[in-house]
Amino acid sequence: MIYFVVIFSLLILIYVYDYRRCVKGRETWLVLITLLLILIGGLHYRLGLDNPQYYNFYKKLHPLNSLTLDEIKSIRFAPGFVVLASFTKLFTPELILLNFIQSAFVCSAAVWFFKNNTRNPFFSILLFFFFLYTLLIFEQIREAIAAGFFLLAWPYYNKGNWLVWYLYALVASLFHTSAMIMFFLPLFSLPFIKQFFLFGKRTWIICIAVFIFAFSIQLVFFRYVQLISSFSASAQELTNKYEGTNVIKGNLNILGLIGAIIRSVVFPLISLYFLNYAAKKSGKRFYSQRFEILTLLSIYISLVSLSIPIIFRFNNYLLFFPIVIMSDWLFSLFYIGKKKVRLRFIYWIILFIPLFASQTYLSYLSRVNASGSLRKYMAYYPYTSYLDKNIDNDRERLYTYVKKIKL
Repeated sequence: MIYFVVIFSLLILIYVYDYRRCVKGRETWLVLITLLLILIGGLHYRLGLDNPQYYNFYKKLHPLNSLTLDEIKSIRFAPGFVVLASFTKLFTPELILLNFIQSAFVCSAAVWFFKNNTRNPFFSILLFFFFLYTLLIFEQIREAIAAGFFLLAWPYYNKGNWLVWYLYALVASLFHTSAMIMFFLPLFSLPFIKQFFLFGKRTWIICIAVFIFAFSIQLVFFRYVQLISSFSASAQELTNKYEGTNVIKGNLNILGLIGAIIRSVVFPLISLYFLNYAAKKSGKRFYSQRFEILTLLSIYISLVSLSIPIIFRFNNYLLFFPIVIMSDWLFSLFYIGKKKVRLRFIYWIILFIPLFASQTYLSYLSRVNASGSLRKYMAYYPYTSYLDKNIDNDRERLYTYVKKIKL
């Protein structure tokens, strides 16, 4: 029920502040909706497929005053996260404090990013809630902290202040190794590389080429993963964890493939097209060149992930950019020749229904097992909190099944 409260509240706020452009109370409601998201994340109990492993990790972890360097080295998690978790265990043997700190940091960073980069922050928060919230707050909590530092570092990337950017990258990598992507992102600002990441007519050709390339290297990719894993214990663990599943090997049916393309490619590209067209007409751009570069990088990663889904993890960092682009397109003027047309609120909602429908199907309604008795939404719904510590039987069945197939 709490999820529907968030969605209903955001729809009202989108109408009042994003569509009607009201100013009074806007900052207050941004704070209140952020606090609501933090509370949901901080109080959650046994939500997400990764919850059992974090529970076991936390149970065995020593408090900070007795944590040793050898223990930090023996744990497969990045040292920054281990130290943070060990610190929270000084105060409670439960995960709740760690959940609250993680949720507060990630949600605050996300809302701050939206507030400073889009005209329609409440719609951005709604997209964040559908696309990333359950994944980052209930599942990939270590990577979520790294993504939070990534968002805080964005202004320095945008200004080309690489010293501060790399300092943030270093801190982020202390929480999850995937943050190493931050060390390579400045390369996309180089003149001979960035031309492939600026929107134009060739963007459509590049997207088709990336799509074909991704499916052609699918089998070769997994062989390289296995080769790398023979030299790295952590990579070996990753290979064992995902081998035989559809996380590395693309296994989407035709409906899932269409939904994934609509969700991560079609809507961001359409938004870029209309925003660029409007910019040519008005002479005003709503986002920087570097913002567009990372948006297209996210789209290309989405295309590659159609055949190699594990690649989509990098969008835990980059998907914030297409979210902002789609939000900026919302409620913008359409140009029909020289005539400006403004769609009504209800028409915009109808226009975005395929986006939300595809995301709902792919991330929440799709099957986990062959029979369909287990669905992805069971990892998050119904919501259970530390206030009652209810155990959901379907979720426990899901945990048992996932553990059995080493997901």
